[in-house]
Amino acid sequence: MTCSLKKILGIIAIAVTAAFPLQATMDTTCEASYCANGCCGHFFVDADVLYLKAAEEGLSGRYDSIDITNFVENDVFISSLRGKSHEPDFGWHFGMRLGLGFGFGDSRTGFEAYWTHFNSQTPRNNGENQNKWKINFNVSDILYGYEYPFGCNSVLIPFVGLRYANISQQLNSRFIDTVDGNPLLSIGRLKEKFSGTGPLFGIRGDQKLGKGFTIYCDLAASLLFGTFNVKSHTEETLTTGININDLRKNIDGCQTALDGELGLRWKGCFYDDIFLTMKLGIEMHRYFDHNQFCGHGDLTLNGAALTVGIEY
Repeated sequence: MTCSLKKILGIIAIAVTAAFPLQATMDTTCEASYCANGCCGHFFVDADVLYLKAAEEGLSGRYDSIDITNFVENDVFISSLRGKSHEPDFGWHFGMRLGLGFGFGDSRTGFEAYWTHFNSQTPRNNGENQNKWKINFNVSDILYGYEYPFGCNSVLIPFVGLRYANISQQLNSRFIDTVDGNPLLSIGRLKEKFSGTGPLFGIRGDQKLGKGFTIYCDLAASLLFGTFNVKSHTEETLTTGININDLRKNIDGCQTALDGELGLRWKGCFYDDIFLTMKLGIEMHRYFDHNQFCGHGDLTLNGAALTVGIEY
């Protein structure tokens, strides 16, 4: 993760260097016209390319290798267990986010809407033991914010809104263990789907650097009221027979989430009152205690985002 963050920060530095000559070639005379017509409001459309690493704690609900020995000592039954836990091999994948909004000009208020889509899966492990995890992540946000300027170059934008999340995941495992010296084949298929809606609130800060560049920082929290639908099917094959266990449960609860972004934005006049915006930054998303089918653990998505947008 540290190496990947260094690469992301290096890309941001390269983008800053490359964007300065780009700013020089853009027409800046329309800035005054845009500000003069600000009372009419303006629209924006954004498209983001995401490069994230999704991971979830507590998925090693089984053991990569296990040895259970039962024996009696001094009329006391003793069970000894030795094993090695095994987590899926989480990796980096691409995703997308689309956004649009409208600002009400001189009132300094505006609405924004975003849809984030991201899929990720881990590879099957080499060897006889396997643990494969897949996730499908879809989140939609509607926000309302108000700008508070601090001097000429700084802006704070507190916002409130509504979030809808639909997150499904699946864990398939296959392990060969040993119980009292006898082989045990354990196969598991676990599925979890969360669907919930709730309030979202946060704050955004912009610090202008000149030449169209701005450092931005976002921090938001949400409370999602919804249901976890959990299904599990396990088969354990012993020398004495097969044990099959099927479980279904619906859990109503409140999913808490925290989101953060930090990066660099560039904005330049493209044509008349049309502006081109570009952003490059890092972001973090954490859904607390999201794992409901295999112990408990947080779901995290960390990585980078590259944004291209038009404002008019």
